[in-house]
Amino acid sequence: MKKISIETYNKILPEISAVVEPVVSEFGAELVELSFSMSYGKLNLNLYVYKVGGVDLDTLETLHNSVSTALDTIEEKFEDDYIFNVSSPGLDRPITTDDDFRRAIGTEVEVKFEKPVDGRSKSHGILISFTPDEIEFEITQKQNKTRINYERKNIIKVQPFVKF
Repeated sequence: MKKISIETYNKILPEISAVVEPVVSEFGAELVELSFSMSYGKLNLNLYVYKVGGVDLDTLETLHNSVSTALDTIEEKFEDDYIFNVSSPGLDRPITTDDDFRRAIGTEVEVKFEKPVDGRSKSHGILISFTPDEIEFEITQKQNKTRINYERKNIIKVQPFVKF
């Protein structure tokens, strides 16, 4: 069996997504990312899903089996063997796309700035809203809540704020 490049497989991602997305939706979940990668010389198809309230291992296993069955209907698209991985995006996955921001509304996020803002290189609070140009979040300091807007062009990274 000849090896095909990831770039070639990336070209068929829209076709694969068309098969995968309806199955993911049946589970009340949302497709976050579908991508190919190489690991230990083996082709991997990676599926990341989001579900309000989180995704447990049983759901991931059932979803894996259902999506795998759906992928069998287009097996001719895969000229190489591959490993199929299903996962949630992870607690600290960066928030980058508008869909990521939409899913994060109402949650606590950490924002890192390109240049210090108000003397701070980062801040955290509850994400309230976003536009293509800015994000709005609420900071609680000494029982006072303040809403602040930051321009997205001045932000290096936004990710969920994880407390341990």
